[in-house]
Amino acid sequence: MVLGGINETTDGEVPNRVWWSANNDPDDFTPAASTQCDFQNLPDVGWVQRIIGGADYGLIFTERGIYRMTYVGSPLVFRFDPVERSRGTPIPNSGIGLGRVAFYISEEGIMATDGIQSVPLGHAKVDDWFWDQFDTVYRSRLSAAVDPVRKLVMWGFPGTGATSGNPNRILIYNWAEKKFSYTEINHQIIFRSQSQGYTLDTLDTFSTDLDALPFSLDSRAWTGGQLRIGAFNTSNIYGTFTGSNLAATMETSEFQPHPGYSDVIHSRPLVDGGTVTAALASRNRLTDTATFGTAQAILTDGECPTVGNGRYHRLRVSVAAGGAWTHAQGVEVASVGAGVP
Repeated sequence: MVLGGINETTDGEVPNRVWWSANNDPDDFTPAASTQCDFQNLPDVGWVQRIIGGADYGLIFTERGIYRMTYVGSPLVFRFDPVERSRGTPIPNSGIGLGRVAFYISEEGIMATDGIQSVPLGHAKVDDWFWDQFDTVYRSRLSAAVDPVRKLVMWGFPGTGATSGNPNRILIYNWAEKKFSYTEINHQIIFRSQSQGYTLDTLDTFSTDLDALPFSLDSRAWTGGQLRIGAFNTSNIYGTFTGSNLAATMETSEFQPHPGYSDVIHSRPLVDGGTVTAALASRNRLTDTATFGTAQAILTDGECPTVGNGRYHRLRVSVAAGGAWTHAQGVEVASVGAGVP
């Protein structure tokens, strides 16, 4: 077991100290060469914020640096190599690992590291948005989780509209698609969990007749254990994100379909289900405010009558809550060049 940010009886508070237990004995923290228990002070890096293991090394995240902790045996026990000398994390719980990769939030934005170098993930995408949203007074309330099945990293945090620091938003990064999204859900903490097994009582959801069950009672089908992202809501109740689809909103970047001015005639949202609407915002100058018009429902030909004139356009596609849909690929736009309005 490895601890960081130590406060102990001899030296008092030593926030840059890392202390590991005896080999195979997490109850023994008395330094001794025979047990390989010892500690190390990291130079000039501020407080230890997070320790992530799971690979053949550990990563120590501090306020102003990252160290790779590698086992080398006696007498040193562990070697500490700097990965980042001036980039760490000011948010203690933002670091989360999966295999040989760890994700974290630095003052620069969303980052990933393989224990050798860090790469930016949110630059020109969500970094500014996150820091504008995040209530730094309650930075200790942020929590992180990884969904390896859906290839998602999630950070739950108190953002705009939060009450007394209670987390109300979840930033989501899909590392396979390299895309971000977010959702607004009031919660206390998110974490990786497992599905629960069945009891004799809950087997009634399949059948009240034991002989009619699809598997024998000793089958692993009843034991649960499937990976899920779990959370506790504001009423201290545990749940998972396996319910009906929430309402979804997708907004395009601004586009100019023709040189000069253009008329947008209609749009075709490419969503495979649910109740879908589209709204258009058009403007002539970048200094003008982009205001969306009335959301239009899809007609029988699959098109939405989103009509507007201007140099620059953007579309907002919305899907109502509870709809049965899986993929939203984008939106097709039909437009023609136009004269000055």
